[in-house]
Amino acid sequence: MFNKQALTEATKELGRVVLLAILPVAISAIENNQIDFKVIGIVAVLAALRWVDKYLHETGKAIDATKPVKSVTEEPVTSLLTGGLTRF
Repeated sequence: MFNKQALTEATKELGRVVLLAILPVAISAIENNQIDFKVIGIVAVLAALRWVDKYLHETGKAIDATKPVKSVTEEPVTSLLTGGLTRF
């Protein structure tokens, strides 16, 4: 199932993570006069995992929003995707 809103929210999260990660990597590269590609690779992997986590979470929220609740006192059943990768 393709969810455009989940993809948009996950991509915004990816942009935030990359923007915040660029600063310390750039400072380190300027300070040492060389680019450490291991650090860039690690940052890229972490940003990608964060993107996947956010996409799964947003998709789970969209699935939960479509499920009807039978009564006020009934505990709603949530999708396993709502917790993302970490299930928090």
